[in-house]
Amino acid sequence: MVKKLNFKGLIAPVFTPFSRKTGDVDTSIIKSYAQHLIKSGVNGVLVNGTVGEGVCMSVLERKTVLEAWLEAVKGTPLHVMVHIGGPCLRDVQDLARHAESKGVSSLLCIPDLFHRPNNVEQPAPH
Repeated sequence: MVKKLNFKGLIAPVFTPFSRKTGDVDTSIIKSYAQHLIKSGVNGVLVNGTVGEGVCMSVLERKTVLEAWLEAVKGTPLHVMVHIGGPCLRDVQDLARHAESKGVSSLLCIPDLFHRPNNVEQPAPH
């Protein structure tokens, strides 16, 4: 169900922390990162966008990062928007369903970045 979002303020595209040792996603600093952003006057975060290397992560990693952010902002005024776009339509659909099941109210879906459409109508079905 599509609802109009009335949002005012700054949404910060957040980075995704990775372990220097293993290269795995490291969600342990997300809570303190969220607190820092709130103290800095940020009103919302964009999770798994290009700054956060969302399209470079697996679906499981993207879900893990989103869940960590949602847990970190519980009880705060910070709004969460999540990027679900990517080259695989089934993954995009899976990420959309996951976000909806977690109560995310804002999605960003940048279409596939690597294939050029033949016309402006072609990306519409995605």
